[in-house]
Amino acid sequence: MLITRIGLGTLALALACATPARSQASCTIVLYGEWRLQFSSGEIVHDATLTMSGCTGNMRVSFYNVDTRQRETITQRMTLSQSAQGMRISGSYPVYYYGTTRRHPDYVVDRLVYSVDPEGRATFRNCDVLGNCSPVEVLSETRAMRILLQNACTREIDVAIFYQTPQRRWMRRGWWVLAPGAIRETDASTLNRNVYFYAQGGTMAWHGEGELGSEIRTVVDEAFETDGTVALQGLGLRTVSFFRTIVDPTRPAHTQRFSCPAR
Repeated sequence: MLITRIGLGTLALALACATPARSQASCTIVLYGEWRLQFSSGEIVHDATLTMSGCTGNMRVSFYNVDTRQRETITQRMTLSQSAQGMRISGSYPVYYYGTTRRHPDYVVDRLVYSVDPEGRATFRNCDVLGNCSPVEVLSETRAMRILLQNACTREIDVAIFYQTPQRRWMRRGWWVLAPGAIRETDASTLNRNVYFYAQGGTMAWHGEGELGSEIRTVVDEAFETDGTVALQGLGLRTVSFFRTIVDPTRPAHTQRFSCPAR
């Protein structure tokens, strides 16, 4: 990671007409990780992979369709909410897998309930709209690492992150605004060892220019969130170098610290 002073001309070009960067919104309740699950509807066994990154995620489900007489796979978006029984993870709009947007005509969305009892035992259940629940077997569990940011400077800084979500999508997001001395938990999480950061504050920039493993990406002045398939557009579009941090994704969290150099 390189920390440099931005020349006044460069700063004026990069931040011309910009308002202060807006912070990213966070969820009130969150769940991070990937679970391989198995549940049944009658005699039909369903194999599922649930990935959650904050308050949203997705679930891929494979099963045998007795009508088409073949194995089918769908994916559905999952949204987290609180209930008296635990965390409710509700599916919506099931579509055929492998990049399609074609809705499955018969698949009924899943409504999972994730709970931890007073003895510390974690369980999933799959419940229908009437509240009838069936057991879910957890075949494997991989908790994702949460990303936190720490501003060790005496000035406000704006931070952008380039990372791979538990759903295996590379996302570029900004800006998280950190007051001097602040530590902030983001709603970003990853199962990947490589996480990339770029930050700016006043005439300072934390970047990866000239460093091994850095990534060149575009940013804009306003808050942004985009994956690798969507071109970023907006005021102050410019190219910057994100520095790489190698993390341990088996740990619960990683705190990225931004320090100002000694004067």
